[in-house]
Amino acid sequence: MNTQATVSRERKGNMRAVGDAFGTLAVSAADVVGEVFRAATPLARDLRTRTAQHRHRCGCEERDCHCTCCVCDADLVVYTRLGERRVVPVRIENERSREREVKLAVSDFTTRGGKAAPVDVGLAGPSAFTVGPCAHHDATLVVDIAGAQGDKREKGRTELTDVDDCVVAVGDLRVDGCDIRPVRIAVAIVPRDCDPFDVECGCGCC
Repeated sequence: MNTQATVSRERKGNMRAVGDAFGTLAVSAADVVGEVFRAATPLARDLRTRTAQHRHRCGCEERDCHCTCCVCDADLVVYTRLGERRVVPVRIENERSREREVKLAVSDFTTRGGKAAPVDVGLAGPSAFTVGPCAHHDATLVVDIAGAQGDKREKGRTELTDVDDCVVAVGDLRVDGCDIRPVRIAVAIVPRDCDPFDVECGCGCC
């Protein structure tokens, strides 16, 4: 009887020691995880800051969030600025062995919310034509962005308007006679201070 009691007390002591060891290990693991998160927080904050800026090689920083264009579900994207005209070639291919009667039509362009946009897209050349068997036809889209005629100032100078942030207008190019859905076109109007041509006045940094 005494021997059994001694063995029982030893087992209880061993289990208590194992439990204490696991508790200490869990606390240590929690401390390590906490230190990792505390160390990663400044890094994550720094990465968020870096994605919102770009750094010049002279050490200057400039925010360019307004130059970011959100374009979703577009087959063709045209980047432009106010006052510009873009010419976009489009090739319609007929892969079957019979000719196709094709007619092109361009819809109005609006923002994704349905608001009017200073974008006018038209066709240069005929909108209806015949594409021969296993042949193609080249069409041309002309994208005009309003704002080319600015307010006239003194001494014949012209001041052009600009957008504060990137404006995206969407519309469709319908290709009747082809077994395809309309081609979704997105026109992204970026501010003029986005990606300008840099002219450096010196060969060194200030």
